[in-house]
Amino acid sequence: MKSKSPGRRVLRPVLLASAALAAAVLSGCGGEATPTDSGDAPEPTATEETQESSGVDFRNGPVPESDPKDAWQDDPGLPEEPADTATLSEQVAYELLLDAVEYTKVVDPEAAVECPAFDFGDNGEYTCTVTYFGLSYDYLTTVSGSGIMANYEYEASERVVAREYVEDALRFDENVTDVFCDMEEHVLTDPEGYTVECRSLADGEESVWNAEISAAFGFFSFFPPQ
Repeated sequence: MKSKSPGRRVLRPVLLASAALAAAVLSGCGGEATPTDSGDAPEPTATEETQESSGVDFRNGPVPESDPKDAWQDDPGLPEEPADTATLSEQVAYELLLDAVEYTKVVDPEAAVECPAFDFGDNGEYTCTVTYFGLSYDYLTTVSGSGIMANYEYEASERVVAREYVEDALRFDENVTDVFCDMEEHVLTDPEGYTVECRSLADGEESVWNAEISAAFGFFSFFPPQ
């Protein structure tokens, strides 16, 4: 199954520049978000591992102060919006990158999108390729409209899931610092059906969870195994 976007409508700007535009509007730059200082003592990092008697290498990190599904919105590494004079393909490419960020919940400042060149009035289907944390997948984009207005929809063939977000979501949900999810750092997956086993450790007691993804928005919910 593919993840489908709602339809979008954009208008051609009134003023158009005659100079050609650079195609790379999506690389984004900036450092990583600064961790929250919650006390005088330094917090452990999210990648610090502690091995318990069960043999699981739990990763120790602070409990997020707010739901980590929204943390990406304040990340300085988000890409800049294209100029008003950008072509339709550049505007669509920017929209696809934001869609990838919103789903994964972790910003990749080196993410890239490649779309064929098209503009207002160039109706048809176009395949754009997103590369996110080194993993590539396609968006099928359908464009319709006129020379001054365009509608477009897009469907993602796959999605990228970040272990960083999944483990922070478990920390937040269960108010624990030591967690482990049995997955690679970044996984390319079918958005309609991804489940990963996670574990949490609190006061020496280990709990097992099935983390299930929301196909539409990339949120994870945690349930005890049946």
